[in-house]
Amino acid sequence: KAGAAGSPGPAGTVAAEEIDPDVPDAAKEKYRRGVKSAAEDKPEDAVKHFQEALKEHERFYAAALALGAQLSKLGRYEEALAAYKKAGELKADKPEPYVGVGVSLVGMKHYDEGIRMLRGVIEVDKELPAPYLSLGYAEMMTGDYKPSEEHLLRALELGGPPVARVYLANVYE
Repeated sequence: KAGAAGSPGPAGTVAAEEIDPDVPDAAKEKYRRGVKSAAEDKPEDAVKHFQEALKEHERFYAAALALGAQLSKLGRYEEALAAYKKAGELKADKPEPYVGVGVSLVGMKHYDEGIRMLRGVIEVDKELPAPYLSLGYAEMMTGDYKPSEEHLLRALELGGPPVARVYLANVYE
C-alpha cells in the first residue's frame, strides 16, 4: 500500500458488508478478485479487476477507492487522482477518497496542494493515520520540520506504519 516515497496510501478496500446492496453480484465478484490480487501484492491484476468491477457498476464506491489505492501504489498518480475523485463524488461524506487525493498529490511532488488537502482531511477526521503520515512526509520535504514532527508522531500514535520512524529520523537530522 505504498504511496509517495513508501508512504502508505489509504487502505483502499471496503469490507464486504459495507458494499452498497445495489451493486450487482458480477461487480462484487470482480471486486473480490481485485482485493485478493491486492493482498497478494499484484497491483496490476488488482487494477484490472477493479476497473472491470466499475464497468459492471459505475457507481461502485469501494471499487473506485480500491482502484485509486492500487494505481497510487504503482505510481500512476494522475489515474489514481481520477479514481479517488470518482470515489469522492460517489460518497462525499467519506474521508478516504480525500486522503487518497492528498497522498497522490504528495506522490506527484505537489507538496503544497497535498498539504492543503491532507490538513483539510484531519480537520474532519482526526483518527485516520494515513493523512498524518503523508502530511508529515510532505512537510518534511518542504522543510517545515516542526509540524512534520507533530504529524509523524500522531501517525505513530494512531498505529501508522514504521516508516514514520524513518521520516522522523530525517526530521531530527
